Amino acid sequence: MSTIYVLIHTIEDSQAFWEEAGFDTWLSPREKERLTALRFQKRRNEWLHGRWVAKQLLKRVCPSFQALPLSDMVIDNLLDGSPIFMTQDQEVSGDLSISHREGWACVAFSSSGNFHIGIDVEKVEKRELAFYTDYFSDREIEGERLFPLSREAYFTLLWSAKESVVKALKTGLRIDVQKIEVFPQKFERETVPSPPPYGWLAFSCQVSGMDGNWVGFWQKREEFIITLACRCVNQKEPVSLQEIRL
Repeated sequence: MSTIYVLIHTIEDSQAFWEEAGFDTWLSPREKERLTALRFQKRRNEWLHGRWVAKQLLKRVCPSFQALPLSDMVIDNLLDGSPIFMTQDQEVSGDLSISHREGWACVAFSSSGNFHIGIDVEKVEKRELAFYTDYFSDREIEGERLFPLSREAYFTLLWSAKESVVKALKTGLRIDVQKIEVFPQKFERETVPSPPPYGWLAFSCQVSGMDGNWVGFWQKREEFIITLACRCVNQKEPVSLQEIRL
């Protein structure tokens, strides 16, 4: 069985940690160069938050890096946008995924080479009518009848899961999301995970024209939906999800 480690963090928990710690104490030279290219403060804050949370997770789940200074840990990106973890100019084996939205940063990591992962966080909010008709299949739209939460929560879950699947596919945005169908696990309203300790529910998905066995997890936390998609590249393998806390 392979383990996926997840760390979920909010800005309120850290009290502007990137200002208190100072960039020089935890960003690598390559990351500082990348930061200077980000023009807008909101984007800079989100990028810093995601990198800081990723490094905190990696130090906690990779024993050989626990004594490594944060500035010697590099979170870089491949051409498709996927984040990778590097140290001493060498890529560290494993799969890393980062998502951030409105003060939330979510990071997932697994050292297993048997599957790819993608994590996403989205805010539950009302959408334009075209959102419901343009991005979801008839089967997904029909599934809303069986979902015990609000319409907005249901379609936010589906959209977030599709984003997670896209990240796990490592194709960037070069895929029609209607080719991805997501089906949340049936549950009763009373079983929705509530305040800590948080639980996770499952979703299944199908990607038209692509092989691979998929495992999906999701939860609603406050007004946000968090999803995690895992694509097994060789064979179906049991997956364990472990949430790390700071």
